[in-house]
Amino acid sequence: MLPAAVLVTLAACTGSPLDPPPTTPAVTAPPEPAPGAFEQAACSLPEDQLRRIVAGYQPERSGDVQIVPEEPNTVGNWFSHSGPWEYLQHVPLLVYGPGHVEAAGSVDRPATLADVAPTIAELIGFDFDAPDGSPLEEALPAGRAGPPPRLVVVMVWDAAGRNVLDLYPDAWPTLRGLVDEGAWYENAEVGSTPTISGSVHATIGTGAFPRLHGVVDHWWREEGEMVFLEDVGVRAQRHPTLADLYDGANGNDPLVGIVAFDNWYLGMVGQGTYREGGDADVAVLRREGGWGLAQVSAPFFRFPEYANDVPRPTADEVDLVDGEADGLWFGVDIVDDEDFLGRMTSSGWQSRVVEEVIRREGFGADDLPDLLFTNFKHADEVSHNWTMNSPQMEGAVRADDIALGRLVETLDREVGEGEWALLVMADHGATPKVEFSGGFQIDEKILRIHIGQAFDGDGDEREVLLKQRPSQVWLDLEELEENGYTLEQVARFLAEYTRGQHAPDPDLVPEAERDDRLFAAAFPTAVLDGLRCPGS
Repeated sequence: MLPAAVLVTLAACTGSPLDPPPTTPAVTAPPEPAPGAFEQAACSLPEDQLRRIVAGYQPERSGDVQIVPEEPNTVGNWFSHSGPWEYLQHVPLLVYGPGHVEAAGSVDRPATLADVAPTIAELIGFDFDAPDGSPLEEALPAGRAGPPPRLVVVMVWDAAGRNVLDLYPDAWPTLRGLVDEGAWYENAEVGSTPTISGSVHATIGTGAFPRLHGVVDHWWREEGEMVFLEDVGVRAQRHPTLADLYDGANGNDPLVGIVAFDNWYLGMVGQGTYREGGDADVAVLRREGGWGLAQVSAPFFRFPEYANDVPRPTADEVDLVDGEADGLWFGVDIVDDEDFLGRMTSSGWQSRVVEEVIRREGFGADDLPDLLFTNFKHADEVSHNWTMNSPQMEGAVRADDIALGRLVETLDREVGEGEWALLVMADHGATPKVEFSGGFQIDEKILRIHIGQAFDGDGDEREVLLKQRPSQVWLDLEELEENGYTLEQVARFLAEYTRGQHAPDPDLVPEAERDDRLFAAAFPTAVLDGLRCPGS
């Protein structure tokens, strides 16, 4: 039996029903907004936030309404980390590789995760046009006349953004120790929103933001139906990755591979044999109790069965992670369940799998550069269950840092000192507990009820609301029109939605806060088409 917190996260992430929502006061639809109101609302957002929202917008797939909670409010009951705000956008980004990367130390200029792919292309000497990124020149030695690295590795610490690392400054000594010998981008950001794994990892792989690669969320609408990235698989991505282009241009001779948690991390690597002329790249992804490939991905990649011969963590090993043999993992009862042990303490296990893949597959064994991508999920699992303000999160950061040290040792041993390069980053930050942030958790169940009350009172079984996500909402526009309402009214309703309306009992909200709006902006997404803000 998994701990209750884990069950909550799994249910929330898969869309399974949780406890029935509480009774809420009735709400009604507002009148039509004044002309130009939504353009004004979008332009009222800070410039950097609006830029990130536009970068994540794709007309055919994005939701019908964009919602931007008032910072630091969040939508969802699982500590969502999706949004345009600095605390979620600011991420670590290190380029490291003695002999191949300039020892630039800390670099102040801005960077985004769209810069990762073109930087790798420069390291391996491949001509690559990244639509939204550019090479991180400070990391690249002038002239670059020598041979390229035999292997370039991308290591993502999922959810370990700068707000997490800054909270636990003593938990990542290995990463900190590499800064002076590499290029550490002090002002790196994701660059687009939503800041969720599928979208961001596709940006890492392509050098493009969701506006081009198309992974606008883990859900989107196709032919009137909502689809889930986990079910769509590699066909979701509309822009080629660096790895796919480089591999194809070299007759599929380079080794390309990934060791990560699940299908949505494949956006770093590409489409395997689904892409015309592509080959079956190595893919080792977490499945319940072990490693493998989901059915939707298996035809296009090659899974090495030996990955499941790597010893799994035992309950006794997990018990010692926090330094005490007391049957607890950072205060949580240890359950002798393979999936729990793998999810909550995955960094050490995954390190061993990465090591085995490098050795057995021969990554970096010849002069033609190979590419290996890996995502360490541990901190993200913790962020959804215990938030960043927890001993579990400090433990997760330490575990990722230990894994980084082990990876460096593996590369020196298996590939050779001075023969490889490494890029380390996070895909987003994490959300603090509301008692630390002062924010408000907007209950998605209550919000769904209120949208239904206001716009879906015709009594039929067809729902107006197709999907509600932390940053956008999809609607059944035909049903909305049949019910006598407009998209603009839904956007206005959300823009004016208050704490008093949201509360099961408004009397429990201090009178001075009842009229506080929960969203900084809500507007029809199509407003972003050709938007011109005053002074821009």
